[in-house]
Amino acid sequence: MTAPSVVSLVLEGNRLWAVQLDDKITRWCLDGGLDHGTPAGTITDPPFDQPVSAIKIGNHLAVVNSHIYSGTPPTSPTYEILVVDA
Repeated sequence: MTAPSVVSLVLEGNRLWAVQLDDKITRWCLDGGLDHGTPAGTITDPPFDQPVSAIKIGNHLAVVNSHIYSGTPPTSPTYEILVVDA
């Protein structure tokens, strides 16, 4: 599994979430040195529209949904927060 178009990362212990502009977040389990990892799943959600950042809150991720490609003028809100299971 690769993680193209990564715009931000969330790290908790040896777990990593890679937020990607292509409307998904990939999960990774890292080794003890945090320099190698194995894929552990993908988070997708129909409302994702170019997520750009996230923060871990309990068992969830609060994801900033940017809508940066919604047109000129923008046809969607500039930003919104979506909460998804981590």
